[in-house]
Amino acid sequence: MAQVIRNKDELEKKRLEKRIPIEKIIDEIAIYFDIERNQLISSRRQKKVSMARSLISFFAVEMMRFSRADVAKALNISRASVSKALVRGKELVDCDQNLMNLIA
Repeated sequence: MAQVIRNKDELEKKRLEKRIPIEKIIDEIAIYFDIERNQLISSRRQKKVSMARSLISFFAVEMMRFSRADVAKALNISRASVSKALVRGKELVDCDQNLMNLIA
């Protein structure tokens, strides 16, 4: 049992070492969508901005294991908005697997 716990702790440590900071995810997505970073953290509801937030939420929560609260704080939106954006982000990635290459 102790060995299993130790292995789990080691895996978690390795995962955290490879985790890309939220700020870098935001910057990469902003470049891809050709929008200013400050637009992503504004209250704008344009389609391109919404899509970008969706992908940021997906990558940050699902791929990098940040909490929804961390993402909400970084994007200046609510946790509920992050949850909704997360679903949209997953749908975007499911439709276009090339989007997975945005965050390396």
